[in-house]
Amino acid sequence: MMPNPKDRLDIRNYFQDGFEHICDIKHYPTLDWFYANISPKIRYSHHTSWVYAITVDYKIYKIGESGNRLYIPGDDDLQPRKNSDNRLGRYRGGDSTDKNCRQSLKPYTSNPVHTVSFYAKTCPIEQIDTQVQGMTICVSSTTHKGLEKVYLDYIYKGLGKYPELNKGRA
Repeated sequence: MMPNPKDRLDIRNYFQDGFEHICDIKHYPTLDWFYANISPKIRYSHHTSWVYAITVDYKIYKIGESGNRLYIPGDDDLQPRKNSDNRLGRYRGGDSTDKNCRQSLKPYTSNPVHTVSFYAKTCPIEQIDTQVQGMTICVSSTTHKGLEKVYLDYIYKGLGKYPELNKGRA
């Protein structure tokens, strides 16, 4: 029996790939996005290569990637710093795509009937020796951008469209 193509939008089918629950997202009028149930594992992680998914009731609405930390503690240590140097902080205060995401999901984040969550998969960072002007140097190599496209292509192949908040696979 062929799997249902809509299963490609169910985050639970990606747990086997290493996607883990990072936090839930709530809306408060003065904060836009407030993160709850934040994974202690992520709170102080310095890792900088991720593929992530934002979901509503387990349905993937956005697949993305980040070459930054997911979370850098803010002043109160309860929420990430609003800044572009950490992915969760950028979603709290960023413009453009981040703002569009916040606005599009507001009907869900402000309604306690729905669960909006952030999931992420840790991508490896490889150290590769290469030659520059006759000297051997070590360069970090990541896969998060390429892997994001693999997931987007997989979803598109099964559904004929990308997740709702992905405009394409840029």
